[in-house]
This record gives sequence, structure tokens and C-alpha cells, in this order.
Amino acid sequence: MSRRQAEKLLLRDGDFLVRKSSTNPGSYVLTGMHSGLAKHLFFKCFC
Repeated sequence: MSRRQAEKLLLRDGDFLVRKSSTNPGSYVLTGMHSGLAKHLFFKCFC
């Protein structure tokens, strides 16, 4: 899922989702709404 697709799903502050990174295989992004803006936090799972 792209950054833009994720942003379209988040409607209110506090909404969030975790998605696979579209540019870094094996990595994930926590996308959330805060103060009316989408924030994207990149992380990689070392499981």
C-alpha cells in the first residue's frame, strides 16, 4: 500500500494503520493521523 493510499483511509486524529513498505521489502510503516496531518514512521522487524 502506498503512502497516499494509507493517508486516504485515515479520517480522524488517532486513526492509524501498519502497512508493508512499498519501497523497502521486509520493512513496515506505521501511518497515523495527528493534529490533522498524516505521520509515517518507518520500522524494520528483526524477527
